[in-house]
Amino acid sequence: GIGTAPSVNVTQAGGSAVAATLVGCSPALPQVGASTDCTYTYNVVTGQDGPALVSASVADRAGLSSSASASFAVDTAIPVVSVTIPTTLQYKRPGDSLVVSFTYTEGNPSQYVVELRPAGGGAAVASTLVTSGLSGPSGTRTSTLSLAGVPDGLYDVVVGLTDSAGQTGSDTRASVVHVDGSLPVSAITSPANGAALPTLTGISGTANDPGGATATGLASVGVSLHANDGPFSSKYWNGSAWDVAATFLATDNAPVWTLAAALPTGASLPEGSYTVCSRAIDGASNTQAPLSCNTFTIENPPYVHAAAPDGMAKVSRTRDVVTVTFSEAMFSDTAGTVPLSAADYGTRIRVESGSAGGALVAGTGSYNATTFTYTVTLTPDGTGATLAENTLYVVNILGGPPGVRDSRGNVLADGAGAAIPRDVSHTFNTPNPTIAPWTPPSGAGVRAPSASSRRDVAASAIGGQFYVVGGQVPGGTTATAANESYDPMTDTWTSRAPMPTARYGLAAAVYADKLYVFGGANTAGTLKTVEAFNPATNTWSTETPLPTALKYLAAAEMNGLLYVVGGTNVSNAQQSALYAYDPIAKTWTTRAPMPAAGAYPTGARNKLTLTTANGRLWAIGGAGGQGTHVQLYNPAANAWTEAPNLPAKRSLHGTSVLNGYLYVAGGLDATTAQPTDTVYVYDPLLGTGGSWRTATPLPEARAAFGGQVAVVDTLPEPARSGILVAAGAVGATSTVTNSLTVGSN
Repeated sequence: GIGTAPSVNVTQAGGSAVAATLVGCSPALPQVGASTDCTYTYNVVTGQDGPALVSASVADRAGLSSSASASFAVDTAIPVVSVTIPTTLQYKRPGDSLVVSFTYTEGNPSQYVVELRPAGGGAAVASTLVTSGLSGPSGTRTSTLSLAGVPDGLYDVVVGLTDSAGQTGSDTRASVVHVDGSLPVSAITSPANGAALPTLTGISGTANDPGGATATGLASVGVSLHANDGPFSSKYWNGSAWDVAATFLATDNAPVWTLAAALPTGASLPEGSYTVCSRAIDGASNTQAPLSCNTFTIENPPYVHAAAPDGMAKVSRTRDVVTVTFSEAMFSDTAGTVPLSAADYGTRIRVESGSAGGALVAGTGSYNATTFTYTVTLTPDGTGATLAENTLYVVNILGGPPGVRDSRGNVLADGAGAAIPRDVSHTFNTPNPTIAPWTPPSGAGVRAPSASSRRDVAASAIGGQFYVVGGQVPGGTTATAANESYDPMTDTWTSRAPMPTARYGLAAAVYADKLYVFGGANTAGTLKTVEAFNPATNTWSTETPLPTALKYLAAAEMNGLLYVVGGTNVSNAQQSALYAYDPIAKTWTTRAPMPAAGAYPTGARNKLTLTTANGRLWAIGGAGGQGTHVQLYNPAANAWTEAPNLPAKRSLHGTSVLNGYLYVAGGLDATTAQPTDTVYVYDPLLGTGGSWRTATPLPEARAAFGGQVAVVDTLPEPARSGILVAAGAVGATSTVTNSLTVGSN
């Protein structure tokens, strides 16, 4: 029999043995031959986790003893769990699988459970329990939850891990799963279904996701643009070109969205039918079905794309054609089957004088169906003129009956696309030969002066730039090689490469965008030198010399040849010779000299001008007794003809042709031997049968400013083209100047 209850002690890791407390034995302590079970309690010491030993010993009444022991583990640490997937919102559809990963720290893991619970609380709607395969002290586990039958909504992911001691640690990722079984919806608001548009300025619409976790829940809203007919039929716009592959272009995905990609324009968006569709996809990859589609048409109203002459242009009376170019093919019937033709001039298309609805200008029409251009070839009168002097003209295209229409029957439209009965925006006029007032040499409206004052220069125009070369500087007969160009659009002068040979009393003419200068004089005497300036490279080249040295000669270009005439030779004898220079072959040919005629016993003269007008070379004025003499040279016949004389003698003057009229400006008055401000004008169409008229005088008397005065056709509005007069000698004292004046008609 047992004398006393057994002694029981427990030793934890790192600690001393602690006696356990007897709860009781059942049955009571046994007698001889009997047995009993005794229960003890023991309080675990926190912080001494690990292996532990329980030992017991017992003695009977005879003093005999026995002992036993057993090992166990102490675990007071709560398991640590951290969900690593998902950590951000994931969209899922019912029936999808959700992958959940977590890490844990636990020496004695037993099991874990993964649950999907409604955000904000509630029972789990999906879970999985794992009771095997765990080991300490840490690890990573991944489980997959089936979302079959899970309702739409926002959910938390909860992972709980229980250790062998029955302690549980957990981690919750709140609102990281949204189950969405609803299809997203989008709609196109622009262009509207059935719209007819002149162009496509944008594509926009609305979108939402009824089952989304946010305001839209949208992953993307895409747009496709399909051509239903025309040259791009059955193709899709890919953002830069039409392609056979169906393409959805990205929008900004907003509840009110706009297409971000570039849209087709111009030739890439011809008239025809188009369909635009939008497709929304939500975060759960639910795709809108069916798509939202609108069909629209591009209906470009026809308009006048270009016209020549352009609006408010000033043209010569010999203008041969007037053209109107439409934006598309145009027809004379409402069905768009009868192209415009010659018969439409005078009915549907008119050139009218005076005003819209004025008298029809004589001409014949033709239509180019490829370029959409209607051409009116004006009919000249006996002088070669097609238009009247100083008259307004209107190019009138009728849009209303019996007007012109496009292939869809649309009438002409204005710039805003509104239908109009007629287009009268293209007007032009012929000049008033007496010239509008010249710009002043000083004060308000003055043009910029050149850098240097000089006289006896040569001047001409190339490519809208006015060039003044050579001459004499003030105070003597010192020749200069200066070369300056003037830009009338910016009112600025630029110094260019100087002539290789300084000289004055030279002549200039232009061929193939090069300025050729001939003869002249310097301290070495009278020159045969010919040099050419290329503005594109700002360089000079040496040409074949004149047949004889000449100064105060005249020069002009006609039909690819450069002509020089008159002047004085090394003996200061006036000359009548005419020479032709071929700038390609670089050879000189002697032509018929200026003949004596009537009151002029000799054809020889210097300080004259030579100008091309109406198919003839006009030799005008000169020093001495030739001051009023005007002769015409016909290169084809190599013969001279007398023309009406100037009203008064002129030398060192300037001549030019502006809008078909021949002008003689300034020069020395033979009576006073001083510069004059007089300007004469002649109509070359009249040949030798006309008469000189007096035009608006120069703002100041001027001479020796360049012979063939330049005409520049790039002046600012409203002049567009005009005569430029620069340098020379001005006033009663013949003061050498650097001023510039401009006149237009």
